[in-house]
Amino acid sequence: MMRDEDDVGAASARFYEALNQLNRGNPGPMAEAWHQTPRVTNAHPLGEWAHGWEQVWASWQEISQSARNGNIVARDVRIFVYGSVAYTTCVEDVAVTFGPNSLRWRANVTNIFHKAGGEWKIIHHHSDKAQAIADAVDQMADV
Repeated sequence: MMRDEDDVGAASARFYEALNQLNRGNPGPMAEAWHQTPRVTNAHPLGEWAHGWEQVWASWQEISQSARNGNIVARDVRIFVYGSVAYTTCVEDVAVTFGPNSLRWRANVTNIFHKAGGEWKIIHHHSDKAQAIADAVDQMADV
């Protein structure tokens, strides 16, 4: 069981590295972190849901085009493994620029991973809604 927990921890670290790369304009590692199936889901701090790989990928690309200079640190990561499915809970400390706005917030997050072909990849990401992002996106739309 410890081996699976270590592997899920490594998959989680890859996801957060991919998230930081995404916020620097490089979405490629994010695609590699996910199982790319119709059954994946995602909820970003804006509060919108994405269902299926096409919507999930489109949402990450949109963030990649809007966010810059992001630094997201996952702390207090807890790992729970149940066979070929695992989930993590953590707190994200986020610092990112949206348009002219430099934002900081903290979010509670759940990530779900699935092991297929011997590899753990993310199948679900859910982050608390962050009003600061919604306000920044609205401000960008008004410009």
